[in-house]
Amino acid sequence: MDITNQMTIDEWSGFSQSDLERFGDEGDNARRTLLDPTILRLMGEVEGKTILDAGCGNGYLSRKLAQKGAAVTGVEPSENLFRYCLKRESEQNLGVTYIQQDLTDLVGSDAYDAVTLINVLMDIPKYQTALTNCVRTLKTGGIIIISILHPAFPGFESDWQKLGHIEISEYFSPQPLKQKYGHLFHRPIQDYLNALIDDGCSIERIVEPQLSDKKSALRSAHVPQFLVIKARKI
Repeated sequence: MDITNQMTIDEWSGFSQSDLERFGDEGDNARRTLLDPTILRLMGEVEGKTILDAGCGNGYLSRKLAQKGAAVTGVEPSENLFRYCLKRESEQNLGVTYIQQDLTDLVGSDAYDAVTLINVLMDIPKYQTALTNCVRTLKTGGIIIISILHPAFPGFESDWQKLGHIEISEYFSPQPLKQKYGHLFHRPIQDYLNALIDDGCSIERIVEPQLSDKKSALRSAHVPQFLVIKARKI
């Protein structure tokens, strides 16, 4: 089956109210304990900066960055998530601008100091076009921060608790994995790094977030669940 961006957007547009409520304003546990501390550390001071939160989902990170003084634009193509972002902005009036658009159709250049792509590219069939468009919106010297599920260490906490280890049989060309919404596309790490380099970026930092309690029985204390990349447009 040829999975298209529109098919993916249509599936994510069915994001349920119960899932929105479960995710919450601070994100899920993985974002609170692993991703957000890493992302905010890599971004540094955001007050007064212009930031594009690409594939912003329910907008929680857009709101968090706006509360820290950034001028934020959130882009989200799926209907329910986009409408939720608008609802929250009408309630809080944080000054976040939300746009409903497929990242592969994103236009504009030299507009932002930073772009975030948090757990987005792994869900997009045409990820290279989306990434190129996002880099194009950056000012020269601007940074882009990407997070993905770690392609070298697939699986989730439930798998770790069941097996006590990570299993992988195909790294270079795995099949798309059906999720509750859309599909997960594991791609080799080199694909993302080389795409950034081809788009005119220099890689500045790669982080595999680890739980602070290294004696924990949870997976992320021992094997990374996420890969975070910071690059700069040169």
